[in-house]
Amino acid sequence: MEKSADFTGQYRRDMEEFLEGTPGLPEQQQRLELVRRLAGSKVLCQKVKDEKKWKKVEEVFYPILYKTASIQGGRVRLKLDEESLVGQLTYEGGCLTLDRDAFMNLDGFSSIVNDSDDIYVSGGKEGFRIQFLFRAYDLVQTAGQ
Repeated sequence: MEKSADFTGQYRRDMEEFLEGTPGLPEQQQRLELVRRLAGSKVLCQKVKDEKKWKKVEEVFYPILYKTASIQGGRVRLKLDEESLVGQLTYEGGCLTLDRDAFMNLDGFSSIVNDSDDIYVSGGKEGFRIQFLFRAYDLVQTAGQ
C-alpha cells in the first residue's frame, strides 16, 4: 500500500490569491497599524543575557549532539555569539537516527527542538544539515515615550 498527498498546487494558488493586493483581514490591518506605531515610538530596549538558556545550550544540548555525532559519524558545531547573544547549534551528517532504545537520544533531541527559536534543515550530496538557533536573551525596556 502506498499513500501520498500533494498540496503544492493549492498552496501556490492560495498564496497568489493572498498576494494579489487584497487589503487583508481587519485583524491583519490592526497588527500592521500597531507595528507602524511601534516603529515610530521611542521605546528603547536592551538585550539581557539569559544565563540559564545560554548554559543549557552549551552544557546540555551540545553534549547530546556531540554524543550522537560520535556514534553516527556526524559533525556537530556550536557557535555562541557574545555580541548578539544568539547561539547556533548545527548537526551535519549522512544520517541521523533517533532511537530511544539504542542511542537514548530521542528525548534529548526533542528537548533541543522544543527549546530552539528557529530550526533550519537542508540537504546536499554529502548528507543533510540541521541547524538550531537559540536567542539567549530577554528584551528589557530601558526608556520609552
